[in-house]
Formats: sequence, structure tokens, C-alpha cells
Amino acid sequence: MEKKKNTLMTVGTLELSCLFILITLTTTGLLSAEPAAREHQRAAISQPASAGEPLPGGLAGGNDVCEPAWFAFTSGGTVGVDQTVRAQTVWNGDLVVGGSFTTAGGQTVNRIARWDGSQWHPFESGGQIGVNNTVRSLTVWNGDLVVGGPFTEAGGQTVNRIARWDGSQWHPFTSGGQTGFQLSALSLAVWQGDL
Repeated sequence: MEKKKNTLMTVGTLELSCLFILITLTTTGLLSAEPAAREHQRAAISQPASAGEPLPGGLAGGNDVCEPAWFAFTSGGTVGVDQTVRAQTVWNGDLVVGGSFTTAGGQTVNRIARWDGSQWHPFESGGQIGVNNTVRSLTVWNGDLVVGGPFTEAGGQTVNRIARWDGSQWHPFTSGGQTGFQLSALSLAVWQGDL
């Protein structure tokens, strides 16, 4: 697929039934979404299937006919999150969102949650769930999820506005005896391997 000239980065691919949507962050700061072939499928698809068109390899989950539809991020009988989402990224194939919300799918997540395609999951470590204030930025660095915002704790430990999640626990960024930042990390990016 040819990228548009104003494309800054591809954020991820979202599966909506059997129609795949390419989510792109443009240079104007807007997210755009367009039909696209999913890169990590069990069978090669060069274009999304049309309604009623058979899919190769049973990709429609036993129903080999594509029936495109929009689905809400519903789990536990509850749709989505209870407050504002301020940041999103794709980490280990899942959508991660951060913001000012405290629940997702009806369960406590405290400002950060992971969507695996069927349900929401909290980030829990040290007996604590999530972070203690708003998440404003997310990125992936060296395979770990990095989170920024005005929060001061993650997983029950002091992190001061930036933290790293390794898949099982939170870690602070410490340098020169100082943990984290004095001011909020409102934007995070990786450039040439550096955060």
C-alpha cells in the first residue's frame, strides 16, 4: 500500500469484523483510517473482502463469508472506558489506551488499559492497578511500553511522570539520583533507537 505524502507514521491496524482498517497519524496530527490488508494474517489478503465475498482460509472464524460491521470495544457487558482517552499505541499486537478514565469494560484500570481484540486488561503490579493520574502519552521503546503524564506513581512505586512497563511490572526512569521528570511528559517519541 502506498503511503500518502502527509503520513507521519502508521499507528496500527484494527480489525472490524473481516474488514481491516489502517490507522495512520498524519503530519497535521490527525488520525486517519482507511481499509487495508492486515499484515499479520494466517492467509494473504491483498484487499479487504466485500460484503458476502468468501474469505481465504476461513478468516471469518468458521464463517467463510465476510459480513463487515462496526463493533464497540465491549467487555464485561460494558462499552469502552468511562472518561477521556488521551493517548493510544499498539504494543505487542494489542491496542493500549491512556487517559483520565478509571474503568474499561466495567473493571478498574486506572488511566491505562490494554485491548486484546475481545476484552480490556489492566496493568497491575505491586498490588496496584494503573497509575495515579492522567496518562498523556504512550510509545514503545526497546519492546517495552513507555507512559508519560502528570502521574507520580505506577505499580505502587514513585516514577514521577514517566514509567516503563516490561510486560509484568512498572519501572521508573532514574538518572543522576533523580527519578522521572519535574514536569509532565506530554509527548513521547523514539528516534534512531533513543527515547
